[in-house]
Amino acid sequence: MHYQLLAADRDGRVRRHRLNAANLADLEQRAAALGLTVIHLETRAGLLTRAAPRRVSRRTQIDFFLQLEHLLGAGLPLLDALRELDDDSVDAAMRHVLAVMSQDLERGSTLSAAMRAHPRAFGPVIVALVEAGELSGELPVICARLSDMLRRDDEQRTHSIRLLMYPLFVAGVLLAVCVFLLLYLLPQLAGFLDSLGAALPWQTRLLISTASAAERYGPWLAALPLLTLACWRLACRRFPPLQLHADRWRLALPLLGPIRHQIALSRFAAGFALLYSAGIPLLTVLERCEQLVGNRAVAAALADARRRVAGGSTLADALATGGLFPPRLRRLIRLGEQTGALGRMLAHADHGYQRDIRTGIDRLQRLIEPSLTVLLGLILAWVLSAVLSPLHSATLELTR
Repeated sequence: MHYQLLAADRDGRVRRHRLNAANLADLEQRAAALGLTVIHLETRAGLLTRAAPRRVSRRTQIDFFLQLEHLLGAGLPLLDALRELDDDSVDAAMRHVLAVMSQDLERGSTLSAAMRAHPRAFGPVIVALVEAGELSGELPVICARLSDMLRRDDEQRTHSIRLLMYPLFVAGVLLAVCVFLLLYLLPQLAGFLDSLGAALPWQTRLLISTASAAERYGPWLAALPLLTLACWRLACRRFPPLQLHADRWRLALPLLGPIRHQIALSRFAAGFALLYSAGIPLLTVLERCEQLVGNRAVAAALADARRRVAGGSTLADALATGGLFPPRLRRLIRLGEQTGALGRMLAHADHGYQRDIRTGIDRLQRLIEPSLTVLLGLILAWVLSAVLSPLHSATLELTR
């Protein structure tokens, strides 16, 4: 239960405080331990039934499961562990979620059921794993595995963002240079070049026409990509098959497509290994992995494989259709099915994909950086050639 109170501290200063306590007696003990004299008290139980104000970040999820594993491993009861985490959390959304979950546990709910009421904080894969940990009595072990899985997924996101940072910076510089040249410098030079009276070369005429079009239609050209993106997202939301084809197209993109594919396969392998090793049935594992991979084409292939497995097929054979699961992964799955070590084989596959993803991102970054530098150089060379060529011709005419 959350309480908001007006209390005086040891120095006589009156301030508002917010404390968690099981009941009023517990609240009095906590306030006395902090040296507070309660003046006015109100409960916030009614406010705690609302959903979290925003989505809980991945970093907060990692810290939560890591600390929960430490507290439970030290022998602290689950409800007390949640209260400790609520007191220590610096994330407002997570504090709200933990307060509601503490109330649910006080009423006799399980941790997985309490988490299921907060999909913005805990996804279905997390809830399924926590439920398996509760049934098996290995909740601290499951929390440790969850924090490790979330940490590796966060590292993948960080690598992807790092891949885009330099290209976006160079693209921004390139765009700024083009805007400056087309909207400020070239309109001033156009009149001067016309006054020379000489025939302008083709690159100069093209540059002047481009600058004129940018000056006339600049706002529309700037808004066109945003409008296109908004229309595309709306169309994908209205027509799910279009989103499915778009995700297939993303996997087929040169250079970036293989990395996206490996990320989806890595999420599948990591989630499968974690869920299956926790004792969750195979069909349920496949259903949860459909929500984890982050690509509708791969999710549709998993759904088809789940139906085939339900019909009696082996998992390795069920994943052979569609071409989205490579032979190396299927060999590991077949070996795991034959030896009874399916979870361990998928964990090995995940480590391999993690290594391939890092290698692919580094290779793509090494390719993108010089390519953008060369593109910037070509644009500047075109502008300089378009400006200097008629100046050079006019200078030669004057010296004759």
